Amino acid sequence: MYRIGIHRRLGDVDTALAYAGRLQTEVLPTAERRARAATDTARALLDAGDTAGAFAQLRLVELAAPHEARRPAVRALTARIADRRPDLPGLADYAHRTTAVASPH
Repeated sequence: MYRIGIHRRLGDVDTALAYAGRLQTEVLPTAERRARAATDTARALLDAGDTAGAFAQLRLVELAAPHEARRPAVRALTARIADRRPDLPGLADYAHRTTAVASPH
């Protein structure tokens, strides 16, 4: 899982995506790790120019661990996707759900 992020940071997006394609997320032990794998894959896809694919991964983040989709780094990734493709179906709703601040009650 960590190889996705490492290779992306090293600028080797193709290798990062190759590792992402082989990763069996269902065997990851926690929802947070599944969400992290999807986040790292979304970043790599966005770097590769696949904005729609990156958004599909963000949806997996929310499915795996909704609280992870509200993290500042993931919200920043959502904003980058929205800047590139504001027309993506479901993106506005996703952004609204994941950027809403919880009530202090």
